[in-house]
This record gives sequence, structure tokens and C-alpha cells, in this order.
Amino acid sequence: MKRYIRRIFRKEPESWHVSFITNLSKIIKPDNYAELGIYEGETFLKVCASHKFGVDIMEHALNFIPNQNNITKICGTSKDLANVLSLGSIKLDLLFIDANHECDEVIKDFTVLLPHLSDRCIVLFHDTFPKDILFSEKKYCGDAYRALPILSERYKLWSFITIPIHPGISIGSRNPLYPEWVKDTL
Repeated sequence: MKRYIRRIFRKEPESWHVSFITNLSKIIKPDNYAELGIYEGETFLKVCASHKFGVDIMEHALNFIPNQNNITKICGTSKDLANVLSLGSIKLDLLFIDANHECDEVIKDFTVLLPHLSDRCIVLFHDTFPKDILFSEKKYCGDAYRALPILSERYKLWSFITIPIHPGISIGSRNPLYPEWVKDTL
């Protein structure tokens, strides 16, 4: 594990999350992935999923994503994504919340999309471990880190853990999360 982490940090210590999310997607093989906050598509383009939903309030951010049959681009917010998912009765297996880094907005994104998450869904929250007070300013990580204790308190059927490496990734999953073969034995 230490060797893996060192290899990630050699290149871009601020962007280690891209490799982490890419590798996670290769392992869990989500049918449906959604990313809130595309920026330049660095993470979105590397994630492996049968269908991907890219959501951003900035139209130009969506231009970084190619037009493909398995990609849906949405210029809007988590509410707009929820509307699209409702129309097709689509459930997400992997969700990356990296749009507005304000605590209340992170909570709202999770809450709005909660009905559209599969039982095996993993939710990733970015910017949840700023390395110092400077990075907790709005132009960097904001106060997204404050959302996790609140979500933990509100959603007892979910487990949340933060990887304490700047800028931080927090992972949420339904509790308990078992492999399919274990569920059949319970």
C-alpha cells in the first residue's frame, strides 16, 4: 500500500484522487457513473463505466467530454441529474461529488441523488481533507469537509470514511455493504 501511495504522489500530489477513482472504477465496474463538477474532465475521462453522466453548471466544462452514446452531458445541477435519472429509472453505482465545495451544497447533492443510488453504490466526496486553513477557503476545498459528520448523523444506514490526504476523498456506502454471495446467505 505504501508503495502504491508513493507512486501516486510522485507525479501530482494534489491530483492523486484521479488514479484512486480510476482504479476503483476498474475494480467495481459500475453500470452507471455520475460526476458532479467536471472542470476539465480529468477524472471523468478516466473512469470506467457502462454509462457515464457528466454534470456541470458551466457549459464549457462539458466540452472536455466527447460526444458518445454511453455519455450523457447535463448542463445543470444534481437536481437536473435526478430528473434525467428518474425518466429512465436509472440507479447510480458510483457517484463523484466535486461541484460546489460548500458544506450545504455537498449535503444537498447527496440528498437529492440518494433515491437514485443503487444498493451497491459508492459515493465519493472530493476536497474533504484540506491540509491547512488556507485550503479551506472557498477557492480551494471550501468547507466540504464539514458535510461528512452531518451526513453521518442524518443517514444512519450509510457509512462514511475520509482518506486523510490533502485534498481528501471521503467514501460513502450503504451500511452494511456485503458481497452478493453473502447477502444470499443472510
